[in-house]
Amino acid sequence: MIARTLVFLQEQSRRAGTYLIYGSLKASNVFITRDGIVQLASFGNAVLPAKRSVDNSNRDRQDLGALASHMFSRDLDGQVGGVMQQKMLAITPEGKSLDVKFEPSPQFVDFLELCFRATDVPMLETVQRHPFLQGANRRSLIPLLINAERTVSRHCFSLAAAP
Repeated sequence: MIARTLVFLQEQSRRAGTYLIYGSLKASNVFITRDGIVQLASFGNAVLPAKRSVDNSNRDRQDLGALASHMFSRDLDGQVGGVMQQKMLAITPEGKSLDVKFEPSPQFVDFLELCFRATDVPMLETVQRHPFLQGANRRSLIPLLINAERTVSRHCFSLAAAP
């Protein structure tokens, strides 16, 4: 869904003759509504998207790979190297999370390699069609969003109740 949003931005800007890239994709700039609609935001100096150039034409693709790597591993470096050990959260009925180690799927590793591949040709459209992203459904995000809302509400309530 994030890849579709980035491709949409680039297609619309290309039609308008401005050739923009988002250029600041990171977890803190991605918002998902309860309907599963992805909204991208920017703050501070990066409020306006950048014009696409030879130097930054692959930035959105590489940032998408770094974000995917961060979501799975909770590691900020975003690089693919050796055998990746990732952490996955399991939500219990009590809302607690449990770390479980697992090996990444070959599709996920291939997706990251595509995102980080060095090339002069912008390939965001190719990334969007990668098998790892196919079958993504907005509805699958709703339980995660509801759990996040409950977690935040619980923390806000406990802070408000503190003397």
